[in-house]
Parts: sequence; structure tokens; C-alpha cells
Amino acid sequence: MKKVLLLIISLFVAQATFAYETVLVDFPMSEGWHSVYYQTIYGEAILQYVPRDETAKNWTRAVVFHSYKNLSWTNSSAALMDQTTGQMEARNSSGLYKYTKYNEVDSIAVRIVKGNKLIPTQGEIYRVSNSHEGLITMHYINKNVQNYKDTYDQWYDIVKNIRIYWNYYREDRILDKSMYFEI
Repeated sequence: MKKVLLLIISLFVAQATFAYETVLVDFPMSEGWHSVYYQTIYGEAILQYVPRDETAKNWTRAVVFHSYKNLSWTNSSAALMDQTTGQMEARNSSGLYKYTKYNEVDSIAVRIVKGNKLIPTQGEIYRVSNSHEGLITMHYINKNVQNYKDTYDQWYDIVKNIRIYWNYYREDRILDKSMYFEI
């Protein structure tokens, strides 16, 4: 039985009112995935998870979430996917993204890159999905390319199956109340 881990990304509706986006991820239970980084910058929340014994600065595998509330220029996951993959390819063009799913509400792309001064050698599974109040990116990164290849099907399914729920009450659908983050 896989452990379901809840990540709550709270998004402003107004200064006095909060809405809650709940992201459910089926991390491999035996690997001890845990939160090592969380920050909010204006309308964006950033959250990073790594396996046991890894840190925000010393990791080989990570899942990074970016939550954007009401982007002024788009509400399309395909448009955000195009912009962000273009930016990442500009930083390291040794491997271009291959889109495995691409539409206005949910898009997935994958790639393997050879390291350069900006981005190390790594495999990536990158997903952009519409949420109830914005867009959420989900980015699995593995710096061990052989392990990335060996576990690709498992991690592709994990990223593809991340579920986004909307709830306005913290008591709703929260299994572990210590796992929520407010913007």
C-alpha cells in the first residue's frame, strides 16, 4: 500500500479569504519523501520534496511544485508549458523536451540533458496542470540518469497521476494537518 502524501498550497482569494489547493502525490513509501523547501513570492508558491537523507541543497532526486494564482497572461497549461520549457531549454539545450500530453488543461513533457554550467546532467518529467484558481507545475528531476531510465515508467505514472483537489476548509481531505502551506 502506497502512502498518500498531501501537499496543501493555499492561494489568496482576497486578503482575508483563503482557498486551498490540495495536491495528492503517491510517493514511494519506502523512500521517505519530505518537504525541504517552501517559499511564496507574490502570487507564486514553491515547494520542494526530496527522499530521505537528502536536503534542499544536496539532492539527487526532487519533486518541485510551483503554484501560480491567476497569471495575468494565461490560464492555459499548454501556454505555460511552452514558456517554461522554452526557458529551461535555453538554459540547457542538450536535450529538448518531448511532449507526451499537450492540451489547454494538462500537459506533460520529458527530457534528459547533459550537464552544463547552469543545469547538471539529469532526467526530467515535467507537468503543468490547471488548478481551480491558477496553474500548478510539477517537476520530477533525477540527477542519476541511469536511475531515471530504470524508474521512468514508475515516475511518469506518479507525476501523471498527481491529483489536484479544491477545498475551502482545512478539515476537508487533510490526512496530516502538519502538511499545509499558506501563501
